[in-house]
Order: sequence, then structure tokens, then C-alpha cells
Amino acid sequence: NTNKIHLVYNSYDTGGTNNYKVYSKIGTVDNTDDSITWSPSGNLSDGTGQLETGGILQGQAVYHPGATKMYWHWVGGNNRNNVNHLTDSTSDPAHTALSTQQPFGDNTSHWSGIVYAAVNSTHRLIVAADDDSVVKLVCGTVESDDDDVSWGSLATVVSASSDDIVVGWDSDNEKGLVLYTDSNSYGKFATFTVATGDNAITVNSGTDEAGFFMSSAINSVNIMYNTDANHFVVAYRNDDALDDIHFKTATLNSSNNQAEWSSNGSTGGIVIYTGSSSNEGRSTEITYSPANHNMANYPDATPGVLVCWWRDGPSGVVNSQGYVTRLANLGTNYDQTAG
Repeated sequence: NTNKIHLVYNSYDTGGTNNYKVYSKIGTVDNTDDSITWSPSGNLSDGTGQLETGGILQGQAVYHPGATKMYWHWVGGNNRNNVNHLTDSTSDPAHTALSTQQPFGDNTSHWSGIVYAAVNSTHRLIVAADDDSVVKLVCGTVESDDDDVSWGSLATVVSASSDDIVVGWDSDNEKGLVLYTDSNSYGKFATFTVATGDNAITVNSGTDEAGFFMSSAINSVNIMYNTDANHFVVAYRNDDALDDIHFKTATLNSSNNQAEWSSNGSTGGIVIYTGSSSNEGRSTEITYSPANHNMANYPDATPGVLVCWWRDGPSGVVNSQGYVTRLANLGTNYDQTAG
């Protein structure tokens, strides 16, 4: 609504006692030429835009269209989850703690999924994390008038060692999908619903495939809901010899708690990028957000999905390189040639 982009990132501090500090910038987009004006601009060594002094392990932001605010779920250097509101000041971006900013416990945590959800016309935030090696979900009502939040009770997805925890929301059926990788790095999922009265989450089993969407090792999982195709798009990096980047889709059933996966359920996937050497297909190891590669809707009259990832440069190129691929649109026809 304001034509702005909000970034939060770690920056190495050469002069201080902390190796990393957390900064924020606001970018204003000029629609006439697609240029972006950043504020603060240039070097942030003077502390302008500084949010935290200890660095962050992982973070993910989401836009709340009802409150017209950005909310940020992040894991600090103390391995604690926090949910803050990112303020929109262009001179000195900051973040404001919610009334209850830590819906999870004080134990070790490394993942910070967050998604906006309108449930029964009420604006809510759904947050996913590993809370001392237990995958948990929680839903909170956040309205537009203040930063108070009413969290529901914590819901356990699985009590086992897990990574790559992300969460998505089906705005058509008002149901959710949570993804994670198990101790074998296999991709697993569960569906869930939210009670409109008290924000309680009910976690359901997936399908007759026992909750696997990939029965082989993967990492860097990410999820988004494509409102034009009425299904989720899930991208991931195969943990194999070439580290290819794949994706598949998941459609939630409107009448039950099951999910229908493309590409033969727990196998396969459509190739986004095929590596040519070991560990070539990569993703950023600096931001960890969200779960290492980003996806977004393509905002024009022919909607599709944009996927952004990093990979090692070709032979002789030292630095990693960033790429963007536009998945072909038209709903289920993603297997046609991508842009």
C-alpha cells in the first residue's frame, strides 16, 4: 500500500565487540522507472537503522494487509524466538515489541516461519518454530489499532529433531500447511486448522503417505500459496550429488484434512535448476531467511511464481551467484519451460 520494501539483515562489525549487528532499511519504489530509493542510504556504521547488536540466526518477515504493517519473526543470538512489528520510519527504521513477543519458550530454537492468515475475516499471524527440538505452531490475533497480540495455545506438530520448518496458509479453504525435515532430512508435512474463537490450532495427519512429501534427503525448504492456482508451491534443494533445486505443488482438500501432492507424492519434483557438480546448487548462508531461498507471486495479469536462489559460480568464478527463475503460470502447468 505504501510502495515500500523493508529489509532486515546482518552486517559484520569490524570495530565493535560483536561480530555482527542487525540493521534495517526502507526502500521506496518509483513506479515510473522501477528504481528504489533506500533510507538510510550508504554505510550504516553510525548506527542508523541498527536494530540489534548481537546478530540474528534466522528471520522472516510478513506483511499484514489488515494492519498495513510488517511483522518480523526472528531468532536472536540467544536462540530465542521473538515476534516484532517493523516500524516504517524512513529516517531510522526500528522494531517494536508486541505485548507478548515470545510465544515460544526460552529453549534452543533455530527456525522462524511466519505467515499472515485471515481466518473468519479476522487478521491473524501464524508462527512456526522448533521449541527445544519440538516443532510447534501458534496463532495470534493482531488487529490494526495497536501491537497487542492475543496468542492461542501452542500446538505440537512433532516431538522430534527437525529442521527447515516453514508454514503456509490456504486463504481459499482457510487451512494451513506446515513443512519440516526429519532426522533423515526427509521432507514431511502436516495440515492444520485454526479455531476462530480462541486461536487454537488442530494439527492433522497428511495423507496415506504418512506425512512425507519427499522420501529422500532435502534441505532449504520454502512454501508459498499461489492464490491464482489455489495451491501451494513448495521449493527445496535436493541433498544429492548435484544439489538440484526442485519444486512441487500441494492442494488442500476443501472437505477433509488431506493434501494432494504433485509429482507422485513423496517422490519426484519438477527441476528448477540442474547442477553440474557437487554442491553447486546452493542458497544464501548469510540471511537464512526464509529457509534459504525466496519465492513470490508474479504481480501482473499473467500470474506465476518467482523463485530466487544462490548457487556456486561456474568454474573459475570464486563468488556465489544469485538467480531468479519465473515458473510458468497457468496453474498446474508448471512443467512447461520456465522463464
